[in-house]
Amino acid sequence: MDKPARQIDVLIYNGVNLLDVSGPVQAFTECCVNGQRAYQLRFVSLSNEDHDQRIVSSCGLPLGIDYWLSLDSDASDLLIAGGAGVDGLLGNRQLQEIIAEPGTTLGDYVERFATN
Repeated sequence: MDKPARQIDVLIYNGVNLLDVSGPVQAFTECCVNGQRAYQLRFVSLSNEDHDQRIVSSCGLPLGIDYWLSLDSDASDLLIAGGAGVDGLLGNRQLQEIIAEPGTTLGDYVERFATN
């Protein structure tokens, strides 16, 4: 039986560096095991009433999102792309809660990673 692809949420935000998104995404997209994609990628953003479902990268290219990041995420991993606004994200309470919440996939992953 085939192992299901690992879900990776790619967090994007206004001012994200496009190369910091496209490089890892391309690498994960090309990774296959036994002819099957090893990773499924989903572009996510923190909920914000200031914008719709479109993010503008640092070079001005608009990016769409697939999902609002939440405690209900079923992702195994969260990739936070670099860019002008990344330092501000690290202090974002919503993001801190999602990463640290025990019982969520991401929270459990962080806990396993931090204790190994």
